[in-house]
Amino acid sequence: MTGVELAVLCLLARRNAARYASELIYMSDGILTRPAAYVTIRRMYSQGLIDKHFVDSTNQFNRKRPLYTITPKGKLKLLEFLSKLGLIYA
Repeated sequence: MTGVELAVLCLLARRNAARYASELIYMSDGILTRPAAYVTIRRMYSQGLIDKHFVDSTNQFNRKRPLYTITPKGKLKLLEFLSKLGLIYA
């Protein structure tokens, strides 16, 4: 797991909240750059680690923005990684 993937999973697992990609970038305090975040999010979505859904509201360009959440598979991957580091005992 890359550091960027770990950051995305940790941010999504925090309070188990749905987040926009722009929120993840902001919350990462410089760990995620825009290009890296979007590439990583797409890859993690295709691997089933995160999920996305769209809300009814649209932005100024009339495009729906996806909200991302961590999936059970993503939570398991995060827990396994943290367990290997000895940060949690699962």
